[in-house]
Amino acid sequence: KGFPMAEHLSDRVNQDRCWNILKSVILAKTGLAPSVQNIPAGNPTDKTKTDEQPETDGERTGPAYVRSTGQDMDGVGFYAFTEQAEFPPHIFTPSVVVVAQGTKILRTGTEEFRYGENVYFLCGAEIPVYSCIPEASPVHPYLALSLTLNMAIVKELSAQMHRPLENTPCTSIATTQKLDADLLDAFTRLAELTMHAHPSPVLARMLIQEIHCRLLESPFGPALYRLTTQGSHENQIYRSLAWLKENFAATVSVTDLARQVNMAPSTYHKYFKGMTSFSPLQYQKRLRLHEARRLMLADGLDVAQAAMRVGYESTTQFIREYKRLYGKSPKKDTTLMKASQQEEKGVEAEDGTV
Repeated sequence: KGFPMAEHLSDRVNQDRCWNILKSVILAKTGLAPSVQNIPAGNPTDKTKTDEQPETDGERTGPAYVRSTGQDMDGVGFYAFTEQAEFPPHIFTPSVVVVAQGTKILRTGTEEFRYGENVYFLCGAEIPVYSCIPEASPVHPYLALSLTLNMAIVKELSAQMHRPLENTPCTSIATTQKLDADLLDAFTRLAELTMHAHPSPVLARMLIQEIHCRLLESPFGPALYRLTTQGSHENQIYRSLAWLKENFAATVSVTDLARQVNMAPSTYHKYFKGMTSFSPLQYQKRLRLHEARRLMLADGLDVAQAAMRVGYESTTQFIREYKRLYGKSPKKDTTLMKASQQEEKGVEAEDGTV
């Protein structure tokens, strides 16, 4: 009769070990702590220096960000913030975010998501968001890692599951879910693998595939399944989102967009807003403004050039809508952002957006 309690205690100890490893790896990868090469199973807080990460004096106070770029490890990101942070409106890419310490608040349309330790955030398609880290300090930094969803893997695994397409109510393409022990363990093993000087591409592919499989088996799994399965309304909207991403500068109506994916305009509008919290034209506007901001910051385009490039016929209208979203005129906003980037290079949100 004592065995179930012993097993429960073992599970709790293993989860504590996983959290300790995740925190250590994130601190090492972001440069807030000496690098961790191989963390002994019995002592997850031990840190061994490697040549890949710079040493720090333990008193760094600026936020840090790094994305793993090793073979087959693209899309793995590590984040550490030692102070509060508020990110400007941006487009969140399809990702799963696990927070090892602290809390993040993310808003999209009328929805608000709060996630932190034991609760992960998952987004199945690109959505416009606001986000912030309400609390963080050098003593208690915000620590997180993310994995960009590979929708080709989701589609491949979905095809193998042979689930029936059910008539379900329209649901958001973003969610927060309780982080179970198996998914925590998979993320921990992936984080550990990134610390190797030469991580195995085979193991990397297997771990990333395992995480996708566990997400498909989660409560949000059916929604992910429908996104990539032909014949579902969710897949029709998903394909429309992909078209808008590539053609945001085009002049289109809701009727045009609905016709492209063989949906009635009313049904198309209902599912689009239910999944993204935005109407189709609101979504397109956010894509345009986001791209215009990127063009001015990264490519040096002036206000009129950026407005024209993303599909605005009136520079005055562009300036008005830009100021409504970002709180400042395009010129003032980009001037401040460029100055800020010079001071804080490498500070990014979890989806890689400055």
